Amino acid sequence: MNSSISTLELQDQNIAQSFYEDRYKDDYMDDWPLWKKQRIVSLIEKLNLPKSGKALDFGCGRGIFTQVLKSALPEWEITGCDISKFAMEAGRIRFPNCRFEEISKLQQENEKFDLIFSHHVLEHVSKIDLAISDISSIQTSDGLIFHVMPCGNKSFEYDLASSIPNGINKEIDNRFYYEDKGHLRRLTSNEMDNLVSAENYFPEKQWFANHLYGSLEWMTDSSDEFIKEILCNVELAEEDQQAKKNIDSAPKAYFTFEDCQTICKGRTKTSS
Repeated sequence: MNSSISTLELQDQNIAQSFYEDRYKDDYMDDWPLWKKQRIVSLIEKLNLPKSGKALDFGCGRGIFTQVLKSALPEWEITGCDISKFAMEAGRIRFPNCRFEEISKLQQENEKFDLIFSHHVLEHVSKIDLAISDISSIQTSDGLIFHVMPCGNKSFEYDLASSIPNGINKEIDNRFYYEDKGHLRRLTSNEMDNLVSAENYFPEKQWFANHLYGSLEWMTDSSDEFIKEILCNVELAEEDQQAKKNIDSAPKAYFTFEDCQTICKGRTKTSS
């Protein structure tokens, strides 16, 4: 089923849920490199958080970074939520010291979290403004949000995508032509600022990484076939445009990198 689904079709929540259930059953995002986990721990340590509290890994998948949060904040209560029930069950088995729940249950029980974290999630959600609203609904009034995502700012990859006709798809939120099918956008840091400010978050800190050497490393580690597609196959750049023509009315929904470029966002929510 996954091979026949287009990026635009993933704007439908039911299709997206089935898509990610199938992906996780096929060992999708089973782990991340140790150095990336260690980097997240070091950034969390810079937030000067209290000794105890409650943190949520939004879009936790199999719980890899849920456990990273627990390592960085050992006396905190750590919860993960995801669109994939299969992935969360895998997390429960693999990381029994963390809790995994659907976001609807957290909202129904009016739970509030001091820190809400996501790692390569916001590029997957179909309606990002509603995703940020969901996050805000379960956040304490003085809490922090911390998001890691692909970067849409000027970079090596931006220049590469710009050099190809239709390489940056304006109709799908500036998505780069070679991205994973599940990626629905490339946000710039200013766009992220505007999104979170609408929910009364105050931009506190940004970190940038992998804008050049990380991209080159990623390309070096990729297969020869994939590199040839990126550099030589212009049809890839036109794939999203053709999908747009083939779908009369794309279904709308919300809900959920490959780490070529990463932005980390810290936010303090202002008291009402």
